[in-house]
Amino acid sequence: MFDSPIRLVYNTIMITSIIERDDSIWQGHPDVAYFNHYLFVVYRESERHLVGSDTCIKLIKGHLDENKKFVKLTTKVIEKSQHRLNCPRLSVINNKLYIICDKIISPDENYFTSENIEKNSRVFIWESSDGDRWGYPIATNVTGIVPDRICHFKDQLLIATHTQKENRLVQNVWNAQSITDKWNKNILADVGGLNLCEGSIINDDDKLICLLRENSGMGHPAFVTTSLNGIDWTPVCETKMFGCHRPVLGKLSSGKYLVTCREQISQLNPMYWARNTFAYLCVNYYFNNFILLPLDHDNSKIKSDSGYTGWAQLDDNSIFVVNYITGDAPKPYIKGYLIDESDF
Repeated sequence: MFDSPIRLVYNTIMITSIIERDDSIWQGHPDVAYFNHYLFVVYRESERHLVGSDTCIKLIKGHLDENKKFVKLTTKVIEKSQHRLNCPRLSVINNKLYIICDKIISPDENYFTSENIEKNSRVFIWESSDGDRWGYPIATNVTGIVPDRICHFKDQLLIATHTQKENRLVQNVWNAQSITDKWNKNILADVGGLNLCEGSIINDDDKLICLLRENSGMGHPAFVTTSLNGIDWTPVCETKMFGCHRPVLGKLSSGKYLVTCREQISQLNPMYWARNTFAYLCVNYYFNNFILLPLDHDNSKIKSDSGYTGWAQLDDNSIFVVNYITGDAPKPYIKGYLIDESDF
């Protein structure tokens, strides 16, 4: 099955659902968690993608009907802000559901040039025991943007964020004993000539694995590093996952690794931006043997905008993926895909 480094699958059959669509507003950056036998989908609403103010984080609770289509049960506003709420993530830890999101308070009207400046960012966490009742946000001392899902490893919690250092991006990891503790910052990856960011960390039994995006716009593949303690990380190594943006790494019940991400191997040209969303089924954590499953293609004639994903494995071992995509809509919306390991 894994006799060649890359195998590309074109003719798979998957069940898709529109999770949320409102043509008057931008909806994107979703994540999903399977919690208490329900699917929870978090995402951001704003006027457009590149916006520095007036954002909203929403949470949808739903399930799959007899036809395996997503059915929305409730929608809850988690937070509204005059500032930029960026990329929310969901985590299930010790029978609780957590939302984590970065907020950008930038003195620069051009947030794009200032959001990576560490002093402009702060990470907030929300906690729920049932997914329905949520308390006030916990303001952490964690800085940086695009936080990963909270990772529970042995007796500690970890959060990955990235910041700017001189003329490059560096990936940080923050460690604490509990959500409300002071978080300690460590450097996960800092390599001259590379912009390493959007790290996705998982607990792989006796070790941690982090998959990283490279953001120079040169089509570099994803990079990988590992750790035995969450503080000291091996030098990053190239994978064969070309043009990998915002990877979401996890381990399936079969023992194989699954990664969903946007593919952006071409230059960062608006005409060729954010069109392909892929899933990789990997046999090892070097990510050099895998089957590549195309999930979707954004063929928008206005402006493609797609590919920040999340996924969760269900009780029957099927996999529910969330994505945002524009297609023939005037603005992006939230879409779901039900796949199975046999689809690869």
